[in-house]
Amino acid sequence: MTGHDGDLIFGGDSGDAIAGNQGSDTVYSGKAGDIAYGGKQDDLIWGDKGPDTLTGDSGNDSVFGGVHNSLDSDPDGFDLLTGGNGNDLLNGQEQDDTLIGGSGRDVVFGGKAGDRIFGETDSDTLYGNQGSDTIIGDYGTQPGSTVATDEGDLIFGNDTGDLIGGGSGNDSIFAGKANDLVYGGKDSDRIWGELGSDTIVGDEGDDSLYGGLQNQLVSDVDGRDLLFGGEGNDFQGGGESSDSLSGGLGNDTLRGGKDDDLVQGDAGNDLMYGDSGSDILCGDEGNDTIFGDRGENLRGAVGFGTQQDCINGGSGDDLLYGNEGQDTLNGDEGNDTLNGGKDRDILNGGVGDDWLFGDGGDDTLIGGMGNDRLVLSANGGLDTVLNFSVGSDKFVLAGGLSFDSLQIQSTANATLLQVAATGQVLAQVFGADNSLTSLDFLTLSS
Repeated sequence: MTGHDGDLIFGGDSGDAIAGNQGSDTVYSGKAGDIAYGGKQDDLIWGDKGPDTLTGDSGNDSVFGGVHNSLDSDPDGFDLLTGGNGNDLLNGQEQDDTLIGGSGRDVVFGGKAGDRIFGETDSDTLYGNQGSDTIIGDYGTQPGSTVATDEGDLIFGNDTGDLIGGGSGNDSIFAGKANDLVYGGKDSDRIWGELGSDTIVGDEGDDSLYGGLQNQLVSDVDGRDLLFGGEGNDFQGGGESSDSLSGGLGNDTLRGGKDDDLVQGDAGNDLMYGDSGSDILCGDEGNDTIFGDRGENLRGAVGFGTQQDCINGGSGDDLLYGNEGQDTLNGDEGNDTLNGGKDRDILNGGVGDDWLFGDGGDDTLIGGMGNDRLVLSANGGLDTVLNFSVGSDKFVLAGGLSFDSLQIQSTANATLLQVAATGQVLAQVFGADNSLTSLDFLTLSS
């Protein structure tokens, strides 16, 4: 069947081939498996029943895979819908449909069942609706093709597990409920895993990845998310539950969020926060700054006093902060600065010339290999010092202390460093062989 100029076309009960051609046409393809082309201008195409192939062609078209009467169903309609040129509306409706937006700013609804949705070029809005859908913002840059545009897509998942790819462009992706797998693709994307245990890969570009929801009034207590930054300088927020974050390449900012998280900076100079919960934070390569909690002095914050973080600096010159809770800080390689914060912490400088601040609580300080500096103050609790190397390591006295204000007492097992005026024991030193002199002390000016 061939139309001419602004036609109303009805297919029939068998497989038809319909071409609208010129004008703004309205096409009802009928029963069975039909092939329909809208042609030029703005067309309205209904697949009706059967597995149809519907192409809007040029113009701003509206293409529906199912039947016009919403009270009727299309149980056998596995449709292929193609928008073509122009700003199109595609609606897959029932069954497993394939929807291709084509060029132009398209709006695509997957409908029921598991659909395959491709936005292709320009900035599209893609909705998975019901079913486990595969949603791709575009095909990406193919060999021999033109470079894809920087314009991004707006993509929504649904209530079941989706596979979502942003492709090129600055995309905004909301994965929806259930357990989703999301790839941001090229350029700088914003991705919300929303509800469920999601795997989110930022891929290329400076991405912002959130394991939970944009609406902070709604919780995602069961969502154990996996976030991978990939290339670029990324931001990642784990949200609620126990998440795993990997920064990848670039200088990333990573926040574990609530519960017990695993946070890895990977390459680059990263800024990492465990936030609340007992977290494991690994800086890996680069000069990283790592906080076991939110990096703030939050007295009375729920859970902060009992959280136990494990913080590993990796290679590079790192800044490690345990903050509240009983933390373990490992500087690893590089010239690191370790600050235990409150409570009983274990600080291990590792290889390199490190600075160790036990801060509040009775801490264990291990300088490791290198020329290390161990800071003591009257407000720092009773610290246990292991592996102190006379001649290379130094005690640094802070808070108004000086060597003249100290009393050094030898016991059978350790050397005690005390405040002479009060008798307060600052540290018990193992391995110094009772041979400490003024040469082993420095004073930190205020």
